[in-house]
Amino acid sequence: MSEHSRNSDQEELLDEEINEDEILANLSAEELKELQSEMEVMAPDPSLPVGMIQKDQTDKPPTGNFNHKSLVDYMYWEKASRRMLEDERVPVTFVKSEIRNCENNCQQVTDKAFKEQRDRPEAQEQSEKKISKLDPKKLALDTSFLKVSARPSGNQTDLDGSLRRVRKNDPDMKELNLNNIENIPKEMLLDFVNAMKKNKHIRTFSLANVGADENVAFALANMLRENRSITTLNIESNFITGKGIVAIMRCLQFNETLTELRFHNQRHMLGHHAEMEIARLLKANSTLLKMGYHFELPGPRMVVTNLLTRNQDKQRQKRQEEQKQQQLKEQKKLIAMLENGLGLPPGMWEMLGGPMPDSRMQEFFQPPPPRPPNPQNVPFSQHSEMMKKPSQAPQYRTDPDSFRVVKLKRIQRKSRMPEAREPPEKTNLKDVIKTLKPVPRNRPPPLVEITPRDQLLNDIRHSNVAYLKPVQLPKELA
Repeated sequence: MSEHSRNSDQEELLDEEINEDEILANLSAEELKELQSEMEVMAPDPSLPVGMIQKDQTDKPPTGNFNHKSLVDYMYWEKASRRMLEDERVPVTFVKSEIRNCENNCQQVTDKAFKEQRDRPEAQEQSEKKISKLDPKKLALDTSFLKVSARPSGNQTDLDGSLRRVRKNDPDMKELNLNNIENIPKEMLLDFVNAMKKNKHIRTFSLANVGADENVAFALANMLRENRSITTLNIESNFITGKGIVAIMRCLQFNETLTELRFHNQRHMLGHHAEMEIARLLKANSTLLKMGYHFELPGPRMVVTNLLTRNQDKQRQKRQEEQKQQQLKEQKKLIAMLENGLGLPPGMWEMLGGPMPDSRMQEFFQPPPPRPPNPQNVPFSQHSEMMKKPSQAPQYRTDPDSFRVVKLKRIQRKSRMPEAREPPEKTNLKDVIKTLKPVPRNRPPPLVEITPRDQLLNDIRHSNVAYLKPVQLPKELA
């Protein structure tokens, strides 16, 4: 109890000695601000919300309210500046004309240096010694690091030259490849597409990853209405929207030569409506066999797959008909050769019912090659002339009169009377109907062997007391 009383007495003395007003009066303005901030942290105002209790510690003056548009513009500007820096990092490449200018400038600089050294007779000897020690190979301009083209993609297509050849309808130009060429002007792309309208020799037209947009797609649609030579069109990895693809598909109903179309990996999604429209418009085209696009919806995907299979079947049937027509032409040609060889008027072979010849028989109707003369009977002068002349391939005559010389083997003709064949047996309709009748379900039970025990029990069941006979008891049992 005594210790507790002592502590309480010391606390009363300390409270009497500390005077808060005097302490606050002696504090400076900065110390008062610091004390106030510490008090706010230690004992915040309970009436304030939680978000406003924390003190604002930023020394930067406020820049204004938040603006979303300025933030987006700043992000685009930063992206463009980064792209410009990346373009500047690409190694600079020189064209041949620039290399020549560089060599001329280097030569002028060296000529000036030599002239200045000639004016100084004292330094001339020293310069000659230094020049003699230099290696001319090291002084030459090293062009090994230079590229032929300044395109990172590696596509070496000459745009101006290719455009000129397309407009002139060059027959040697079968393919136009503009894939991955950077910074092609939109006007030049439109010029290429418009020039392809009247071209009749280019089969493959590739415009992948060239930045083509809807305007180029609409120009391609108009081009496909007029062009009749392109079989493959590739416009993958561009900025074409669903409207441009639908316009191209709408114009395919007027084109009967395009067999392959690729438009996958566009910057903008085509959308479900565009995919359904593509599947609907493809029904009017019967020549497209391949399509490079992955459909998001399963419905249009299955419809397009079935339509492409239908077009492939039509092309197969068309090839078979062409083969049949070619075989008929060959048979008619062989019949004409037979008639000329036999001296028959045209059309008589068919009237007589002769068999249709096979295409392999054409080899037998060709005249035999002339035999070389016997060297023993030829004089020496003619033999030397024949040795001097180069051997020439024998030229066969293709006139129909030449087939009259061919000797045909005599073949016994078969009698035109039809062979006696046994008439087929007439089938009885009732027997056929009986065989087609279903088997009845009520089948008889299977036969089971009856044992003596079963027979005894059966007799007992059907017996009567009146018909029982007395039987003597056996002696063993008595």
